[in-house]
Amino acid sequence: MSRYRRASIPNASYFFTVVAYRRRPILCDEPIRHALRTAIETIRVTRPFFIDAWVLPPDHLHCIWILPEGDADFSTRWMMIKRPVSLTCREGYHRADWMTASKHKHGNRRSGNGDSGSTASAMKKELLCGSQTQAELM
Repeated sequence: MSRYRRASIPNASYFFTVVAYRRRPILCDEPIRHALRTAIETIRVTRPFFIDAWVLPPDHLHCIWILPEGDADFSTRWMMIKRPVSLTCREGYHRADWMTASKHKHGNRRSGNGDSGSTASAMKKELLCGSQTQAELM
């Protein structure tokens, strides 16, 4: 069992890097962007946070969040964002040939974990979708 050391500082700024499974350059695809935007809007209703910065290259993302006073639970927020994105987009992005025997046996329980495993034209894509303001993301 992994034991992560995580900061737990309420009302702090947190920097995150989330990588697409096997670094697939899919995060700028419209279905993924739409699902990500929808999931973020949904979670912010019940678990608010402020997005100070967001960069979305094709195979990973960087962001800085500020959590509300008395709240340091970024982990649950990420779980609640990544799961619906994975479920919404799985039909178009699932690769059966990447399924290990263990994932077949256990039903791929980690499918919602986008950071478990995901630049001349990619650089162009990054410029188009990677330098958005908070208003454009939300």
